[in-house]
Amino acid sequence: VTGSGLSFATTLVLSTIPVVLINPFAGVLADKLNRKILVVSMDLINGILFIGLFLFSNYYGLSLAVIYISTFINNCFTAIFNVSMDSAMPNIVSKNNLMKLNSITKIIISITMILGPMVGGIFFALINIKTFIIINGLSFLLSGITELFIDFQYCKDNVIEEKSEKLTFYEEVKEGYKYILGKFDIVMMIAIFIILNFAIGFSIQVPLPFVINDVLKISTKYFVTNN
Repeated sequence: VTGSGLSFATTLVLSTIPVVLINPFAGVLADKLNRKILVVSMDLINGILFIGLFLFSNYYGLSLAVIYISTFINNCFTAIFNVSMDSAMPNIVSKNNLMKLNSITKIIISITMILGPMVGGIFFALINIKTFIIINGLSFLLSGITELFIDFQYCKDNVIEEKSEKLTFYEEVKEGYKYILGKFDIVMMIAIFIILNFAIGFSIQVPLPFVINDVLKISTKYFVTNN
């Protein structure tokens, strides 16, 4: 709509920032609060967010500000969901099945990363963007409902014993940062990942849609479908 590479890049930034900012706090939340409640509530809240976005767009339309805000909020909740679900995995299966669960999970994530853009592109080409949004919202709600049936204490033997020393929320976050910064290898690995992500985003993710849509004048629908 805008023909601006900056607008697209801003959306990518708002998708990444929550992961960087929220993950340390999400880890502490997952330790202190009921993980099942966190997992279910994050999906349900995301579902409500998209349904609310659908209703809002029907009355007021979609604007850049609305897209920016909803993208940021959605990724904040998703970051909490991912950390909570990952930390809960040892408790929802037996020790013998833990490696199997992790393997299957990675396979599913890889498949969805490949099929997701393709299926999303087909839907985007065939249906209205507002219908696209409501389908996304309903999928979050369905996900949250199905997670209610997961026993998050199925294997209590895998539950890590709590520290005898009770730390506050702030102290736990501080300890996490202190530990990471004290490990040179971890800091260097994170720095390399940041540089690689920046390079990929700068060279591919941001300019590619701009070149295809604005320079080559190819329809957005064809761009998404080809992806």
